[in-house]
Amino acid sequence: MITVHAPRPFVGFEHFVPVWQERWQRFMVKVKPGEFYVAPPSMAITTVLGSCISACIRDPELGIGGINHFMLPEEGENSERLSSASYGAFAMEQLINSLLKLGCRRDTLEIKLAGGANMFNSGYRVGDLNVQFIHDYLAQEGFRIFAEDVGGEQARRLIYLPDQGRMLIKRMDKVASVISEEKAYRAQTREQSAHQDVELF
Repeated sequence: MITVHAPRPFVGFEHFVPVWQERWQRFMVKVKPGEFYVAPPSMAITTVLGSCISACIRDPELGIGGINHFMLPEEGENSERLSSASYGAFAMEQLINSLLKLGCRRDTLEIKLAGGANMFNSGYRVGDLNVQFIHDYLAQEGFRIFAEDVGGEQARRLIYLPDQGRMLIKRMDKVASVISEEKAYRAQTREQSAHQDVELF
């Protein structure tokens, strides 16, 4: 029996545990809310999205890419809107800067988006706001969106194959575990936004 070993992770991502996926014939890493991961070529990344957004970003020449998984904190008064937007921008900068440090070129980055469903039964349509944020952010930064599957009311399972540039989506009904996980994450981001300054670089 031949033993297959996972590719060596990039520095800073050693705590993620890759699992061999027979169907895809490659190792896969799962990203949870608030996390991001950059994969070496031949690996896959997966996550489950409700109202959150994942940006799948890669350098097609190097075959290196990654995803993040984030949600804006709730917007209240006008004074809170800047910190809310800064949180989303920080989530994007984390992923983009990690790719650039590995030799990826900013002008050739390929970006695909998923998520942004309206999962909560309230007047606050957090999914729509997350989609609007990421569209505005990418336009301001001069990035083009190559593909997207956003909005609606269904959760999504996302599998991303950076070396091939494939973003695979499976729609799911409202999953209680996804809603519960995102409510906890939503509370966490609201607290972080209120008590921490975010510096962009």
